[in-house]
Amino acid sequence: MILQQLYADSEAILKACTVDGKVPPPMYDSVLVQWEVQLTAEGRFSGCINLGEKGGLRKLVPYNYGRSVDIVPNLLVDTADYALGILDKNASKKHMAFRKLVAECAAATGDIQVQAVEKFLKGGGVPPEHLPRDMEAKHRVMFTVGGRMPSEGEKVRQFWDDLTARECKGKKKAQGNCLITGQHGFVESILPCEIRILRESAPLISVNEAAGCSYGFEQALNGAVSRDAAEGFTKALNALMRRNNTHLNVGDMTYVFWNRQGPDEDIAAVLDQSDPEQVKRLLNTPRDIKSRPASRETRQIPVDFFAAALTGNKTRVVFRDWLALPKWQVEDNLHRWVQAQKIISPVGDAEGCFTVYKLAAALYRDRKFRKADVPALISAALRGSPPPRRLLAQAVGRCRIEHRVRHEQAALLKLALTITNEEEASSMSALDETNTDSAYVAGRLLAVLEDIQYQAQGKLNNTIIDRFFSAATATPGLILPILLRNAEKAHLPKIRRKNGPRGWMIYNGIKNRLGRLHELLPATSYPPALSLEEQSRFLLGYYLQRAARAKKTEASESEPSENQDLEGNNKE
Repeated sequence: MILQQLYADSEAILKACTVDGKVPPPMYDSVLVQWEVQLTAEGRFSGCINLGEKGGLRKLVPYNYGRSVDIVPNLLVDTADYALGILDKNASKKHMAFRKLVAECAAATGDIQVQAVEKFLKGGGVPPEHLPRDMEAKHRVMFTVGGRMPSEGEKVRQFWDDLTARECKGKKKAQGNCLITGQHGFVESILPCEIRILRESAPLISVNEAAGCSYGFEQALNGAVSRDAAEGFTKALNALMRRNNTHLNVGDMTYVFWNRQGPDEDIAAVLDQSDPEQVKRLLNTPRDIKSRPASRETRQIPVDFFAAALTGNKTRVVFRDWLALPKWQVEDNLHRWVQAQKIISPVGDAEGCFTVYKLAAALYRDRKFRKADVPALISAALRGSPPPRRLLAQAVGRCRIEHRVRHEQAALLKLALTITNEEEASSMSALDETNTDSAYVAGRLLAVLEDIQYQAQGKLNNTIIDRFFSAATATPGLILPILLRNAEKAHLPKIRRKNGPRGWMIYNGIKNRLGRLHELLPATSYPPALSLEEQSRFLLGYYLQRAARAKKTEASESEPSENQDLEGNNKE
């Protein structure tokens, strides 16, 4: 299905990705050309121009089926060993094949410019004294006649279209039914072009071993497609991978995004860059768009957004995942994704939105994520589902090891818990003092006890967080009573003594604060052992309580006033 969709949308994709909005002719592609051999209308040599100051000039030229050990010339534009017969041990054979193809084109089209090139090649080509010293065998060379490229002629394009439709490397093609279009005609044993993924180029259909063949078919005939279909989906994929904001590289995997109108640039900007303007546009998009169906049962939902994940090597390109959904649904899913991870920073300032890379990196000490982590997050974002539970376990484990909760970790914990509950996602962006979830309240209590110790003893090398954070996260029912008794016997009396006349007032404010937290717990009991999700809520309660305290401390820039308790809240 995904290849059929790519082929169906290939024209729209290619039009959007070209400067002039035109789809390249069959078996033509845009490549870098390093040298121009200038000829007169009579086919005489006029000059050789270097076009390679910046790697060459990009030109729309004919291309042929891939060549490894085979000698396969391209029409009129090719590498120096083919076009000029130099700089390679097999250059003479390659050049003869190139000349034969030019002669065949000249005879079939009667084009005077192609005839001029043929005449020039028969006459010996570029004079040796005019060959550039810095020309290399793999540099592409094009011919111009009177300042024009013969390969741009309409007759030449038609000749190349007809020839490559029925022949592959000089052999007639087999006929069969195309699996993409369903039409009967010539089908490909070798796909005409390769997909350029990251630093490799490879075909999408490639069968080289006998074990992969069946019913007597060889190579790509085991998944027969026509030339036009193969060109369509291959060129579309290459165009999406070249264009900014229409693809996303994740390790050795590449995601591409498009819709029926062409490339889709909105999705990668949110997932890859967390572009503030793009995120703002997404959040401000009305969520009651008229095009959305009122009911799935009463109206067919149009699918108009597509995403595919690919990996590749020198042998073949493989689809690892793909998605087909209505665009409004994907935007809804991304809207929930952004809202679900929004949470105040550790100092209580503006809420953030993180890229999938930062969320994945938060799971590891060295900030290097596993290959499978980012694709899992991207899939969750596009499908509107929670991240895999293993990522939640990894995030909780990382926090327990580090004895803290970083901003990205808090965002991932909140994302996993609230992506399917928008009301909860909104309430957990900052501290919610009315939340009665026992794990959440227990986390808040740990943060308050941490602050009580700091107020009593100042900065220490070994705090209750250093000693008890991991155990308290998993079994608060065992740890928090011990910490609370220690605070009441040692820390609170010290706070009362060191603050002089205000000591009793601060002491009573802290006791009131602890009392309000206990009121949120059922029968003032602490939760015993916590599940993975409960540990996540514990960590969020701890993180948000500390962030709220940091914000109030920054606002007051001093200790609590006489009318405030230790947490900076007005006692009235």
